[in-house]
Amino acid sequence: MIYAKAAAYLIGWLSLAVVLPRVIVGPLWGSATDIGLVAAPIAFAVGVMGLGKLASILIRDIARSQNSNNGDIGE
Repeated sequence: MIYAKAAAYLIGWLSLAVVLPRVIVGPLWGSATDIGLVAAPIAFAVGVMGLGKLASILIRDIARSQNSNNGDIGE
Protein backbone atom coordinates (compact mmCIF):
# COMPACT_ATOMS: atom_id res chain seq x y z
CA MET A 1 0.00 0.00 0.00
CA ILE A 2 2.94 2.32 0.61
CA TYR A 3 3.85 2.18 -3.09
CA ALA A 4 0.34 3.20 -4.12
CA LYS A 5 0.50 6.18 -1.79
CA ALA A 6 3.94 7.14 -3.07
CA ALA A 7 2.80 6.83 -6.70
CA ALA A 8 -0.30 8.94 -6.02
CA TYR A 9 1.80 11.61 -4.30
CA LEU A 10 4.31 11.63 -7.17
CA ILE A 11 1.60 11.98 -9.82
CA GLY A 12 -0.09 14.78 -7.88
CA TRP A 13 3.19 16.62 -7.29
CA LEU A 14 4.21 16.35 -10.95
CA SER A 15 0.79 17.63 -12.01
CA LEU A 16 1.22 20.68 -9.81
CA ALA A 17 4.74 21.17 -11.18
CA VAL A 18 3.31 21.28 -14.71
CA VAL A 19 0.44 23.59 -13.73
CA LEU A 20 2.79 26.16 -12.19
CA PRO A 21 4.57 27.30 -15.37
CA ARG A 22 1.74 26.65 -17.83
CA VAL A 23 -1.24 28.09 -15.98
CA ILE A 24 0.23 30.64 -13.59
CA VAL A 25 3.59 31.89 -14.88
CA GLY A 26 2.91 31.61 -18.61
CA PRO A 27 -0.04 34.00 -18.78
CA LEU A 28 1.74 36.51 -16.54
CA TRP A 29 4.86 36.46 -18.71
CA GLY A 30 2.88 36.41 -21.94
CA SER A 31 0.91 39.50 -20.99
CA ALA A 32 4.05 41.58 -21.63
CA THR A 33 2.86 44.21 -19.18
CA ASP A 34 5.23 45.66 -16.65
CA ILE A 35 3.44 44.07 -13.71
CA GLY A 36 3.22 40.71 -15.51
CA LEU A 37 6.94 40.67 -16.25
CA VAL A 38 7.69 41.42 -12.60
CA ALA A 39 5.08 39.07 -11.17
CA ALA A 40 6.02 36.04 -13.32
CA PRO A 41 9.45 35.37 -11.74
CA ILE A 42 8.04 36.08 -8.28
CA ALA A 43 5.15 33.65 -8.86
CA PHE A 44 7.58 31.04 -10.15
CA ALA A 45 9.88 31.40 -7.12
CA VAL A 46 6.99 31.21 -4.66
CA GLY A 47 5.58 28.21 -6.54
CA VAL A 48 8.91 26.37 -6.44
CA MET A 49 9.20 27.00 -2.71
CA GLY A 50 5.64 25.73 -2.25
CA LEU A 51 6.40 22.59 -4.27
CA GLY A 52 9.49 22.00 -2.12
CA LYS A 53 7.48 22.33 1.08
CA LEU A 54 4.78 20.02 -0.30
CA ALA A 55 7.43 17.45 -1.28
CA SER A 56 8.89 17.47 2.24
CA ILE A 57 5.44 16.98 3.76
CA LEU A 58 4.66 14.09 1.40
CA ILE A 59 8.02 12.40 2.02
CA ARG A 60 7.51 12.74 5.78
CA ASP A 61 4.06 11.16 5.47
CA ILE A 62 5.41 8.24 3.44
CA ALA A 63 8.24 7.68 5.93
CA ARG A 64 5.76 7.78 8.81
CA SER A 65 3.53 5.24 7.05
CA GLN A 66 6.49 3.00 6.35
CA ASN A 67 7.60 3.03 9.97
CA SER A 68 4.18 2.40 11.47
CA ASN A 69 4.10 -0.26 14.14
CA ASN A 70 0.43 -1.16 14.03
CA GLY A 71 0.87 -4.32 11.95
CA ASP A 72 -0.58 -2.92 8.75
CA ILE A 73 1.30 -2.82 5.49
CA GLY A 74 1.74 0.90 5.27
CA GLU A 75 -1.59 2.33 6.38
